[in-house]
Amino acid sequence: MYVRAGSPKYVCRKCCNKIPIVDLEAIFHQEMKSFFAQPKRIAKHLQEASRNLVEKSALLDTHKREIQKVREEMHQTHQLYLHKQISGDGFRDLYAPAEERLNQLQTELPKLEAEVDFLRVNKLSADDILYEANSLYDKWPKMPLETKRKIAESLVEKIVIGEGEIDINFSSIPSSGELCKNQQGLRPG
Repeated sequence: MYVRAGSPKYVCRKCCNKIPIVDLEAIFHQEMKSFFAQPKRIAKHLQEASRNLVEKSALLDTHKREIQKVREEMHQTHQLYLHKQISGDGFRDLYAPAEERLNQLQTELPKLEAEVDFLRVNKLSADDILYEANSLYDKWPKMPLETKRKIAESLVEKIVIGEGEIDINFSSIPSSGELCKNQQGLRPG
């Protein structure tokens, strides 16, 4: 749909459906509030994020304990060798697999730490999303048309205007980064 020069309405070139700009904007504003104000969906998202963070944190703790355990085993093996309770060949047979396991665990550790950090940031971002979404809704009426258009294009998959009904399909919840980026120009300097 397009707005013809000097016209106060959106017009579809194919089907000739028309809707006043102010009506579509008011309907979109209300639908946006409904989209962001789905407490069950938001609660489920936050609960899932918290559960994932708890699980990954527990996995990281287990991983760190495993590293410590392998180090202790390696130390004990070394002590046995120093006290001549095992031969050089015995030492090598016990120490080499432990050393390999330690290297594997240490290689995996930064990845697990990064995953936990990422989940922590995302958990904080979920709270930011709720704040920014409410802020976006409140500031919507005062935004310039071009800003509204960009936000609508990033939020909406499609809008179908039929006889007496309008169907707005939102694509997804934007990240807090997207919402913050959209609002940077709206905050007073």
